[in-house]
Amino acid sequence: MANPNILSRRDFMKVAGLATGAALLAACQKSLSTPPAELPTTFPTAGIQPADILSTVGPDILKPTTLLEAFKSQNIAVELPNPNWPTSYDQVAGALKNSNGAPALTADKITAIVETKQDGSRIWRGWYMAEPPFPLKVGVTYNPSGYHMDQNGNPIFDPQQIFETNGEKLPDEVKNDFSARLVDLKINNLGIALFARRGGATRDDLPQNTHYFAGTEGVEISAIEQLTLIPVPENLCPEDIGKSALTRAYRQAALEFRDDPDARNGIVSVGWFNPEIGNFVKMDGRMIVELVRQGANLSVLERLTPGYPVSPVEMAQTIGGREDKWVFEPNTGEWFYEAFNYKSDVTYKEGVGPINNQGNLLYGIVQTDSRTSQVFDFSKLDTSALSQVMTAPHEVMQADLFARAGGYSVNPDTRNHSWYTWDSGDISLAEGAIEQARLEMVNVGSCPISDLQTVLEARVERLAKDQPDQNITALYWNGRTFVIVSK
Repeated sequence: MANPNILSRRDFMKVAGLATGAALLAACQKSLSTPPAELPTTFPTAGIQPADILSTVGPDILKPTTLLEAFKSQNIAVELPNPNWPTSYDQVAGALKNSNGAPALTADKITAIVETKQDGSRIWRGWYMAEPPFPLKVGVTYNPSGYHMDQNGNPIFDPQQIFETNGEKLPDEVKNDFSARLVDLKINNLGIALFARRGGATRDDLPQNTHYFAGTEGVEISAIEQLTLIPVPENLCPEDIGKSALTRAYRQAALEFRDDPDARNGIVSVGWFNPEIGNFVKMDGRMIVELVRQGANLSVLERLTPGYPVSPVEMAQTIGGREDKWVFEPNTGEWFYEAFNYKSDVTYKEGVGPINNQGNLLYGIVQTDSRTSQVFDFSKLDTSALSQVMTAPHEVMQADLFARAGGYSVNPDTRNHSWYTWDSGDISLAEGAIEQARLEMVNVGSCPISDLQTVLEARVERLAKDQPDQNITALYWNGRTFVIVSK
């Protein structure tokens, strides 16, 4: 009888017509439905192209001898994400070692993932996938030149044609020893963004059905059944390829909840490696799932900075305040805090946000305006929600925080004060007084730059000086202390 853990694993690859890298990664995991309608359907044509390897050879010697030549022979365009991206399966194997420094997998367990564009042409953008536990299908061989071939000797790049993942067809030695064939791996190269999947089969009491995303050199992950190298664009963080990989991995993790039905349905857990704490963190995608259901535009997920919260629970844990008072604006990624009572027909759904009596999430900046809000009754302050502490967004998050204490504060030193802060500029008051706050990403879509501290300080200083109310004392964090703005 086949191993049920293997049988439960659905086919994972259907690349025809995929629109984005996020959808491609989801398709690498298993067969998925068509990506959401808002995903782009056009592809950039610019990119780093390989040399025209075959242009000078005669027709009698066109047999490819490298992976890039195999692409050329199949009329597959190549668009490398950056000049240092691996261009062979051996290089991929070299980028993923085990804890002892030996390769975690062999080249024959790896394949490049080729996309089919809407016009029928094919392109490789740097995606690789590996299936360590599974053997090659009958008739498939691995060419020492660096690619798989069908029984006619033609290069092939479709994992469904290459790897035997059907539990009924697996040899007994694979089915009976499947867990031992799972790999332990370690990112051995700087600038590698990785998706690693653990399915129903695991070992050593490790969690099942978990998707891990990492972009930090030296990260180790155990008992992996499937993995994907996620292309890291050259221009993502021009000054730091390590931050590029970290950023790419974090965005892809958030996109799981938009693009992968199993993540949306809670069948799999999603974690990303946070280098600041040196461990994987489970992401809370419940709010994203509801926004997908309601058809919200979530392209902002493709532009997140590492660690930027994607749920009200994460906001409360990372920044402070009560989770039920945070409201998300998907167009910009901003979060808003309001310490006021809900309107009578609004309730809080844990991990999601304020829900109306039709069961829909109420979101957007309109909910922070007394003229348009369907969430808050701005005539009734919820004193239990007044926050005493707001933690400034750390530098990696690349965001600024505004927080305001109104006239309710019993302490005259904090009454009608506004703070604009970042990094280590935490706001800590003697009593709960913060009634309003906003978290906002800086330079949305780009990576941290070398003079980020200068940029953030100038930004919060400008915001503080632009505070129009003469009755509000505005302060900004200069990297060392809060400075009062003279008006």
